Amino acid sequence: MANMSRNTDLTKYDIPLPDVDERDLKGYWEGTAAGELRVQRTRDGVLQWPPRGSAVGVPDFDLEWVRVPHTGELFSWTVVGQTGLQGYSELTPYAVGTVQLDEVPIRMLGFIDEDPATLVAGERFAAKFITFNDRVTLPIWVRA
Repeated sequence: MANMSRNTDLTKYDIPLPDVDERDLKGYWEGTAAGELRVQRTRDGVLQWPPRGSAVGVPDFDLEWVRVPHTGELFSWTVVGQTGLQGYSELTPYAVGTVQLDEVPIRMLGFIDEDPATLVAGERFAAKFITFNDRVTLPIWVRA
């Protein structure tokens, strides 16, 4: 299928930016600033996403942030045709989707910078890292 990337420069829109100092997500945002996707890994090697203050099901607070692949297959998506979310109304329609990452049992959600009418489940996608300022870098999904 032809590349239908919209090549949206999100930095030109007044969209809300995340709190990169939020305790449970800090390691994730440090990863995106380095051009990586990161998830938590427990002491016994289990990957967990979304991040939490401790391991799922056990009182294990010894978590580390590890790099995971930034590529995968489009699993599911929804098309946003109308929104009151600051800055995003100018981008409609746009897709928000879930990508099943390669090699790990993790699915990540995010803005898909492709024409929503051309999306097909199972297509290959890669995270593209967009730097907003010296503290915030957001991943968005584009066809690989």
